[in-house]
Amino acid sequence: MKNLHLHTQLVSYQENWPQLFQEEKVQIQAVFVGYDIKDIEHIGSTSIPGIKSKPIIDIAVLVDYTDNHENYTQKLIELGYEYDEQASSGERYFYHKYNQEIGYHISIAFTNKGGFWKRQILFRNYLINHPQYRDEYEKIKEQAIEQDSTGRQLYVGAKTDFILRILSQAEKE
Repeated sequence: MKNLHLHTQLVSYQENWPQLFQEEKVQIQAVFVGYDIKDIEHIGSTSIPGIKSKPIIDIAVLVDYTDNHENYTQKLIELGYEYDEQASSGERYFYHKYNQEIGYHISIAFTNKGGFWKRQILFRNYLINHPQYRDEYEKIKEQAIEQDSTGRQLYVGAKTDFILRILSQAEKE
């Protein structure tokens, strides 16, 4: 079940977010035994020290493309995840789980389909290495959550121009 309050708030950076990611990563690796996982990364705002974020740990798993995701979907369901077909796309499968304090999103991205993985890693690394842009992004997020307390369409849309600008800058460096 989706805990909407996790999507409607920004909280200060929590020092335990990297540890929560690491703990979840171990469980995810166990799910993918027998699959050729290329990498598992902590992405999204909770992966950027010092920035306010929704209390949701975003995790990207990089695998070779397979349209047979049912094999690992059942194992993720056993870990408490739900497959979200609407949020999935041609370049990733999307799963989520929530409790009262924290949420987890998993995006399973593909080595040979789309640019989801590259964009996520590039954006995260750029903000970590450029605190002035991290701070600018935080302000945009704060304004956006004020305008769209649901943390959905307007919130996402308000960040898009900034994200595209940062990705363009990062690709040039």
